[in-house]
Amino acid sequence: MKEKLNELRQQGKNIYSFSKLGTFKNCEYEYYNTYVLKKKGIDNIYTLMGSELHNGIEQIYKNELNIGEFKKGF
Repeated sequence: MKEKLNELRQQGKNIYSFSKLGTFKNCEYEYYNTYVLKKKGIDNIYTLMGSELHNGIEQIYKNELNIGEFKKGF
């Protein structure tokens, strides 16, 4: 998967995550500030919890964390 993404990037293709697409759908101005101007907005509970969940799930997939540890820590 990473190889394919790197290949697409080398070809000059844009890669869009669900997060980027969701931001664009919800508010084009927020997308512009976040992804074009690189202005980081103020964190809210959804951002913080989403980041924690995302990081934990990524660690589980990389076998760096087991589900039980994740649940206990979360």
